[in-house]
Amino acid sequence: MKKTYEHIVAILIFVSCLGASKAIFFQDGSSVAKYLEKSAQLEMVQEEHVQSAMESYLFGEGDSSLSIEAIPNAEERQESVDGFFVADKLMAFMLILLSALMLFPKPRESSLKFGLLFIAVWFLSQSIALMLTGGKKFSELAILAHAARWGLPLILLCLLVNKQNLSEWAGRIFISFTFAVHGWEALSLNPPFQDLLFNFAGHFGYRISSDSISGVLHTVGVMDIGLAVAVLIVKSPRVFLWMACWGFITAFSRPLTLGVDAWSEFAIRVANGGIPLWLLLNKPFKEKTRVEKQQKMEIACEI
Repeated sequence: MKKTYEHIVAILIFVSCLGASKAIFFQDGSSVAKYLEKSAQLEMVQEEHVQSAMESYLFGEGDSSLSIEAIPNAEERQESVDGFFVADKLMAFMLILLSALMLFPKPRESSLKFGLLFIAVWFLSQSIALMLTGGKKFSELAILAHAARWGLPLILLCLLVNKQNLSEWAGRIFISFTFAVHGWEALSLNPPFQDLLFNFAGHFGYRISSDSISGVLHTVGVMDIGLAVAVLIVKSPRVFLWMACWGFITAFSRPLTLGVDAWSEFAIRVANGGIPLWLLLNKPFKEKTRVEKQQKMEIACEI
């Protein structure tokens, strides 16, 4: 049974990695690559000098002595920017390879299990890059909002080193962070959430009003935050089941609303429902293990 639960988590990791890799291979790259590109381009256009010169001209506050000079080795710097995306694709290939190997028992039990650290760090770095890049509402909360993504490989690692209790607590904490942030975003009427509801209603020929959208999001926000608190306080199968269903529903709403091509939006969010599902399935295993231990003790006493 323990191997079965490990395999479930491994499948979730593989699906999540596939979803994250689509943007790297077929779109505009990962959050880390885009952050590095943005930083390099700002350096190439001498943003600090331009900003200081503009402040000096408009407000008399900047350093007017700074001059805008030609960028040395501009071609080499552009090549380094292009190199970010080449490295990005190599990292994505490693991500898929390692997550695929985790689907098989022997690699999971070998030293390759530490590849899970690579996967976790990769997802965490994407969240950090998104936070540093900014430009989107609530991007400063990306690390906590994506805790289920980068926490999922750590859960499997805990299972592989026989830290059952630690893996359970880690799962509950990671999913609590994700639900709490999403709940806060819903209460704050995050614009992408509003667009998602509007488009979803449009698929059924219903034009939902802004007041109705606000009411739905406030309800969802209260529910998400309530679940985030409940999963830390109680170990109730009902809470795990509710979170699993809601996590999968919200993840599936992306391709349902945006089209089949948005399957990666579901895949990368699969941990939002996958972790509560694992917690739900893992509970009977723990109860069975406890019963088996009690039976063995009773047999030993009789002998």
